[in-house]
Amino acid sequence: KSMFERLWNMFFPSISTKIPIRYVERHSPAFMDVCDAPVSSSWFVITNSYHRVADDVDLMFSHDSPPKPLIPFVPASSRHCTDYAACREVYSLAQEIHAGFDMVVLDMDMVYHTSSRNAFCDAWKKTNG
Repeated sequence: KSMFERLWNMFFPSISTKIPIRYVERHSPAFMDVCDAPVSSSWFVITNSYHRVADDVDLMFSHDSPPKPLIPFVPASSRHCTDYAACREVYSLAQEIHAGFDMVVLDMDMVYHTSSRNAFCDAWKKTNG
């Protein structure tokens, strides 16, 4: 087990879930977690140590047939973004890529398509280092 996993189990021994969890140590800033997550499946969901994985999880999907995963976001002009420096920074960087962006996509509780994530992250790293 990783050091993080051992510490997590030491401080939060009663937190358990039926959902398979894999612990991965962070080597980049938190906002890069989605890009740095080692994924071998076509789709994935990510969380971090700021969140607790519930035993019963409902993912957001449309009512279309077939259902499509929904993308959680906040309007960039809302206080849910403007009150937080990290959100303002993400929005500012997004404006450099496309000046028409008016929302900030939330990276938790979202189903990611791995190859789309890879293409986005490659472009992000090329543009921002």
